Amino acid sequence: LMLRLSKDGIYLDVIETKEIRALVSPSEAIGRNVREIVPAPLAQQYQDAIDTALQIGGTQILEYQLPVNGKIYHHETRIVASGEDEVLAIVRDIGERKRVEAQLQQQAQRHALLNRLANQIRNSLDLDTILQTAVTEIRNLLQIDRCHFIWFRVHGESREAEVVSEARNLALPALTGCYPLEQVRPFFERFIKLETIRSNDVTTI
Repeated sequence: LMLRLSKDGIYLDVIETKEIRALVSPSEAIGRNVREIVPAPLAQQYQDAIDTALQIGGTQILEYQLPVNGKIYHHETRIVASGEDEVLAIVRDIGERKRVEAQLQQQAQRHALLNRLANQIRNSLDLDTILQTAVTEIRNLLQIDRCHFIWFRVHGESREAEVVSEARNLALPALTGCYPLEQVRPFFERFIKLETIRSNDVTTI
């Protein structure tokens, strides 16, 4: 998306592409101030970048999130002076780059977690310590309320689940202990098959 703006943030020209559409049609935008169209904090960033580009020169780069119809878009805008009282702004969609950056950060966090767990295993052969470290580190990494390590035990006809280690929000009750098959049968039967269970409504668990 290419924009031509006055020193006061008035749209003078708007050229859309198929990749990025303006928040309003070009004909509606021209002659209006950015403050009338984009959220106030972003409008202020635009005006500050316009002022800097005109007063100091150079390319001013903004990265921001823009909510549109319930969806979040990641954009980068580069603003340069065009004469004494106008600027040109080139807007790019950087959503894919942000997704890749987030994936790389998640991978780095997982590798760091595995390294910490590996160090814990080397430093201590005590299983309880290793498991407690694991659930604590995983809870911290995923920023969740609970993380459990559970043994699903089968001894002949006797079957039970034992919550061996847990890391939890202290406002929640502890769940460590043994649970008979009758109480955990839906989980037990699927875990024995090494299936993953996901529930989007924890009130049903």
